[in-house]
Amino acid sequence: MTKFILAGFPRTGTTVLAGSIIAHPELLFYGELFSNTAQVRHTEAMRITMGAGWKLESVLDWGIPPCSYTGSTHGYLDELYNCEVSFKAVGFKIMFDQAMDGPNSDVWNYIGDHPEIKIIRTKRDSRLEVICSYVRAHITRRWHTTGGPMPNPRFVIPPHEFLALLKKMETVPMPIQKVDSTHQVLELDYGRISEDFQACMSDIYLFLDLKSGEVTPPRLKKIARMKPNEELANYEELKQHFQNTKYSKYFTF
Repeated sequence: MTKFILAGFPRTGTTVLAGSIIAHPELLFYGELFSNTAQVRHTEAMRITMGAGWKLESVLDWGIPPCSYTGSTHGYLDELYNCEVSFKAVGFKIMFDQAMDGPNSDVWNYIGDHPEIKIIRTKRDSRLEVICSYVRAHITRRWHTTGGPMPNPRFVIPPHEFLALLKKMETVPMPIQKVDSTHQVLELDYGRISEDFQACMSDIYLFLDLKSGEVTPPRLKKIARMKPNEELANYEELKQHFQNTKYSKYFTF
């Protein structure tokens, strides 16, 4: 049986991939078992929803108790990965900003110490787009959409808050910083996920040693309706503020 995780920073395409990963008949997939929110942990562990708020239908209930906020996660993951099921692959989704502190933070050590765990990793080179998407979602409380009208607010991000978000979106847990030399890693770019979803899913199935089969189309639609320089009201201020830093490369709109 193949063990794996789906990991990435927020707003880099993990949820749209999860919506199709879970549909593969040979695969048992859980959502954000280590979410910073207790209710999300519960629903994801029970496979009630998969992070985007959709209800799973016609799917066997392979729910497990949610991981506690206290205690070690090692026993929990041993139980998850060593469950006696007929699936060919078992995995879950985890974001790089989850379980960074406290008792559950040893989840990252567990992953780093188990090179048999395959890692599907998403990336999005434009941190400015990531931050705008992240802030917009917090403002509108709309993290995902399957279509229909969406609010298009303009907003201001003060430079100190923008810098904090930049650092948040580039801080990879220490044990994960060296997995490229110890684990099998499949990295998928956000742009490719958006433009060639079918091929990305085929790559995932091959990576997990599963039959290609039919790819479930993405359930989610891209939320962004404006470019960062259009929705970020103080874009020019930020561009000037960071012009002599390593972050200037993001202000190209």
